[in-house]
Amino acid sequence: MPKLHAKTAVLRRQAFAAAGKRCFLRRGFHAVSIRDIAKEAGYSLGNLYVHFPDKLAIYRHVVGSVTGEFQSNFNPLNAHLLSCTFPADLEKLAVTARELVEYFDDYFRLAHIDAVEFGGQHMGDAFSNLEERLRGIGRLEGKVAGGSEKSFAFTAAYLSFIHYFMLS
Repeated sequence: MPKLHAKTAVLRRQAFAAAGKRCFLRRGFHAVSIRDIAKEAGYSLGNLYVHFPDKLAIYRHVVGSVTGEFQSNFNPLNAHLLSCTFPADLEKLAVTARELVEYFDDYFRLAHIDAVEFGGQHMGDAFSNLEERLRGIGRLEGKVAGGSEKSFAFTAAYLSFIHYFMLS
């Protein structure tokens, strides 16, 4: 069997990952077969197995890719945290949350799929210690009226807005 040129191999791997992502977003993980992904990519099943050992490997690759994009420095939440005056700028947080859901739609949809089909096994780390991580990025020290930690109140508001915009 002839060896693929390195650039061709990378492009095919990307094609299979993109096809897997489209399939998973359309139907979830369990409703998609490895054959569906190969067909969506326009390549044979054997060709797919050259690049990925199984469907779960494709899913993990897709999840890792969208998570990396979401956690990048280009995430608008980072800029918001550096300039926020929470809770005074709650409306600004809502706008930022809407932007996040619109821009990182695939990330949030895959997080939902992962929560429903895998109990958050692959993306749960992104939400563990969220309050602590947000506190480390932004200006969230101190307490808000009522005595709650500002970082806790911010995280609760942020997640509420995210869920609201995901559902609307």
